[in-house]
Amino acid sequence: MPMIPFMEKFPELAAAETRSARVAGHESLPDGDYGFFELYCNEPGCDCRRVIVTVLREDTGWRPSLNRMTGRGLPLTLSTRRPNTRLSS
Repeated sequence: MPMIPFMEKFPELAAAETRSARVAGHESLPDGDYGFFELYCNEPGCDCRRVIVTVLREDTGWRPSLNRMTGRGLPLTLSTRRPNTRLSS
């Protein structure tokens, strides 16, 4: 299953919706800025609704790390579905 960055298909929407967090003083997380980067399945005809959220840290040069990813199969309902944002062709 090929995964692509959401921003590759929808750069304007991704720029508006990309989230980040600043952590300070947490006992199990290093202080710093964190970004959350979404990847979605792009296999033609696939309707798996899988997403991988990668957590990036500024002090690592914003490079992804395999121990900071999570994957989910998202339920899709009429209230959460966005029109015209299909990633697969």
